[in-house]
Amino acid sequence: MGVRSFALGAMLVLAASLPDAALAQTIGPQGGGQPASPTYDVPAPKPASRSFFPIWADRAAERGVELPLPYGVGIAGVSDTQAVIGDHLSVRLAKGQAPSADVDLISITPVTFDNVGATKSAQIKADVWLFPFLNVFAAVGKVKGDISIDVVIDEDALLPPPICRPADPCGIKHLYFTTPLENTTTTFGATLGYGSDHWFLALTGTRTIAVADTDRSDIKSTDIGLRVGPRLRTHDWFRIAPYVGVDYTRMNTEVRGVASLDDAFPDGDGLYVRYDARVRNEDEKILIIGANAELGRHFDLQAEYGHSDGGDRIIVSTSYRF
Repeated sequence: MGVRSFALGAMLVLAASLPDAALAQTIGPQGGGQPASPTYDVPAPKPASRSFFPIWADRAAERGVELPLPYGVGIAGVSDTQAVIGDHLSVRLAKGQAPSADVDLISITPVTFDNVGATKSAQIKADVWLFPFLNVFAAVGKVKGDISIDVVIDEDALLPPPICRPADPCGIKHLYFTTPLENTTTTFGATLGYGSDHWFLALTGTRTIAVADTDRSDIKSTDIGLRVGPRLRTHDWFRIAPYVGVDYTRMNTEVRGVASLDDAFPDGDGLYVRYDARVRNEDEKILIIGANAELGRHFDLQAEYGHSDGGDRIIVSTSYRF
């Protein structure tokens, strides 16, 4: 992301019955709500014993619906860049040395934020199908990256005499600094899906909270995605579901730290800024394209590319079902 939502996880399945055919639509445990490969209208023998989940699996079996295995574990990775805009910036300026950590900060304007540098994240995910049409999931992981910020500072307004005087104004300064991100992420979500033998429609929602390992930045994000595509089967052991869709992503981040600018004053002293900024993603709509491949009943591979005016996102995922 730059700091986009790190919504990786498992998705849902909707098994639908039509008058002349039993249909199963699987939406697999992939990052960001990506659909898994479809199941087909193949009557499956009813097992002598099975897991408690999914509830109502017997009803699906009576209709000839072959359900995926109920549990899944996997890993997912994301590479993401995006533009962000500032909602709020508070600072405390000092000449020659950094302000203390307990000093009160002053809200200032104007402030602008550059595009966020690329971030990368990795997650371990797990899911369970509660019903033939509902799979819930959770994921934990790490994200690393940075946010680049351009602060426009009127030193004369923020640094009163004797530091800045009408007879000897300090002027306007641009302070560029980068805040590193290193967060532990926790994601929860679910997906609803519907389909037939030849197509599917999936709606996914996720909520991610990323807590900084140091006192630098916290991230909260919400992702709602809609995906649609055909369902294809080439061999008994290989199935693929390409898709297109759109995501709504809302990310809110708070970043904190200290930045400095050398030789900012006529006497050669540096300008030090302790800051606290709130930023959010500028483009909330992401157009996506991707595919999920199923290798037998146990393994899934998935890849997705997302694009917005402010950046790009790539997701890859693999999972094992049992």
